[in-house]
Amino acid sequence: MTKYMQSKKTMYRNSSIELLRIISMVMIMFHHFAYHGNFEWNYNEITIPHLWYNFILMGGKVGVNIFVLISGFFLIENTERLFQPKKLLKFWGQVVFYSITTYFLSIVLQINNFDIKQIIKICFPITYPGWWFASTYFMLYLIHPFLNKLLHDLNKNVYQYLILLLVLCWSIIPTLTTQLFESNSLLWFITLYVIAGYAKIYGFNERLKSKHYFFLFLIVLVCSYLISVSFLVLGTKRNELAVHAIDFFGMERFPILLMALFLFMTFAKLKIKYNKWINVIASA
Repeated sequence: MTKYMQSKKTMYRNSSIELLRIISMVMIMFHHFAYHGNFEWNYNEITIPHLWYNFILMGGKVGVNIFVLISGFFLIENTERLFQPKKLLKFWGQVVFYSITTYFLSIVLQINNFDIKQIIKICFPITYPGWWFASTYFMLYLIHPFLNKLLHDLNKNVYQYLILLLVLCWSIIPTLTTQLFESNSLLWFITLYVIAGYAKIYGFNERLKSKHYFFLFLIVLVCSYLISVSFLVLGTKRNELAVHAIDFFGMERFPILLMALFLFMTFAKLKIKYNKWINVIASA
């Protein structure tokens, strides 16, 4: 692809959605900082760092869900062809590059020792669970043309029943029980894909504007965070309750799904003029 074609492709990207990509990635980075930061907390007291930790931890799975919603919103339009081998190979190559790079960096930093079995694994990263998002997205991309044919053949009412069934089984039940119900990451990505596809095919509620969706997002955000803080407060009396402060932060939990959906709709209906720098940064 020539530089002209690359710049033209970037130009046609929706800057509102591209800005959402950037925001989502920032939320994921903060989540990783919190989750992998090896923080230890004294549950007998509540501190500002602990409150901040819980807040940024919540955003990571919202960001993951948004990335899948964005993919579904655009990939649902593909009804004529199967997946593109070049795109799959490019995606595989990117994951292999970062897999190998991070592994050898860990050896240099003496975090890991050289292991020939591990070398084999990092050369085929998508076939192992370590890079779970890449593996799941790779499979979703493989099957998305078949999903598209199915979803486009459904009438609106049947499509709505399908969404209700998927959300009930793989979001509401896990939220109430704190246990996955016959599900895995791929099935959850398919659920998000189906929801985004519906938004693309049948459109949004015309009475609700971008600001309305953002207000709904804030309501769910505040309520979810206050529930988390409540468990922390209760945990100062009974430590076993404090561990439930992040029960609703999983990517399939209903509050996280609502936050991702409302934030996605906020930017999908937000009309931002083309911005070169937003699009270039988001493409990274």
